[in-house]
Amino acid sequence: MGFIMKSTCVPKKVIKVLAHAGLLISLSLIYNTVSSISKEISVKIKKEVHTLHAAFAYDNFNIAFKAAQPPLKNCSTVFQCPI
Repeated sequence: MGFIMKSTCVPKKVIKVLAHAGLLISLSLIYNTVSSISKEISVKIKKEVHTLHAAFAYDNFNIAFKAAQPPLKNCSTVFQCPI
């Protein structure tokens, strides 16, 4: 649960309070877990790259198309309204 809280950007103070209450592991253990998992995944990715049996894709498609369109309430017929 601590790993999920860290990955969803829960504030450190909240994690510390929950850890002090005994509901989570400590913040330093969460950091160690993230570091350990990152190292393991890095090793696995490097092995896959050397076998040439893997393909990687980068998805960073964040485009906002801001086009001004008249609201539907001003349309008198279906053919005048933007779809």
